[in-house]
Amino acid sequence: MKAGMNSIDNTLTSVLAALGGSVIGATTPVLSNFVLQRSHTQRELTNREIAQREDLYSEFIRRGTSYSRIAFTLTASKQSAPGVPSITS
Repeated sequence: MKAGMNSIDNTLTSVLAALGGSVIGATTPVLSNFVLQRSHTQRELTNREIAQREDLYSEFIRRGTSYSRIAFTLTASKQSAPGVPSITS
């Protein structure tokens, strides 16, 4: 009877090892793709944020340059220009 039980145990062990290997082999690519896609999405969002900041900074510099040019011109001529916000009260 012991010889029969040992045979069943060996068979069961082999079957469980084969099923476990199949499950691990099947889930590894899925998890790998999930991690890769997630990191790709995060990198894309970061790049988009950087592009938005660059646009905002360039707009700030453009307006600041324009206002400083107007301010220097007005200081030289002591006049006020329409549409330029007043800095002093």
